Amino acid sequence: MSTIELHGYTLPLIHAAKYPFDQVCGLLLGIIEKETVTKVTTAVPLFHHWTTLTPMLDIALQQVEVYAKKKQLQIVGWYQANVGMDDVSLQENAIKVNNEKLGSMEKVTDALVVYDYVELQWRINRDQFKDQVKQEYLPKVYGLLNSSGYLRVVDLDDHLENISLDWLASSDLKL
Repeated sequence: MSTIELHGYTLPLIHAAKYPFDQVCGLLLGIIEKETVTKVTTAVPLFHHWTTLTPMLDIALQQVEVYAKKKQLQIVGWYQANVGMDDVSLQENAIKVNNEKLGSMEKVTDALVVYDYVELQWRINRDQFKDQVKQEYLPKVYGLLNSSGYLRVVDLDDHLENISLDWLASSDLKL
């Protein structure tokens, strides 16, 4: 069974909170053992403007792979938050990153949905992480939302607008 650490759960949520009227996406970093994701440790926010710009995604993937390797991690997943709550479509970049045939998506209502790759299909796993999230992570997320802590998240789009901002450092934010 996989585990998720605070950064892996919280960063995608506060990235979405920073840009509530834009689609956001990023990568999950973690540990893979025997071709199975065993731990999601953190996330790297990618985009809020240019979510379909493939050349930028290619550059971002290369940089995140190098960054992850330095931290002895791997890219283990993709996250995205669509603009509308009813929009559960998966954007083209996610398909490009996963590079596999994705299973059909069912209507999603949870803040964070975990998909397991089982029998060559992505399937929702609604039970994983629930106790850990309720007891440990949600209070932290609420605190970050109430204190505007999400404003500290820097994605690649922010970096491209102001190169002094370090977008890879978001994965190490003190939460």
